[in-house]
Amino acid sequence: MADTKAEEAVWIRRIQGYMALFACLPANGKACEALELALGLDEGIYLDKIGRPTNPDDPESMKAWFEQLWAQGGVTAEEQKLIDWQNNPENMRAAVDEFEAVAAKLGS
Repeated sequence: MADTKAEEAVWIRRIQGYMALFACLPANGKACEALELALGLDEGIYLDKIGRPTNPDDPESMKAWFEQLWAQGGVTAEEQKLIDWQNNPENMRAAVDEFEAVAAKLGS
């Protein structure tokens, strides 16, 4: 029982951390736009497609994982919007800048 409570506490702190981080992002920014697109996906369909990444700490491994995820076919219109958003370097650069600004503020 202690393991379950400890595991739950870890998830609670992660969720709280995400909420605090996301609250620091500009409401009209690119990161918020991406999160809204992701949250708008049908989780049932999406969850059936997704598998565990083999090495989440390796950017190249994660790139391959994302490519495999989207290459499975049957992409919905909503998923395509998210894919298109990610494929736009200006969107991604702006979102990275927003996250880096928050990280810099937290690190000071």
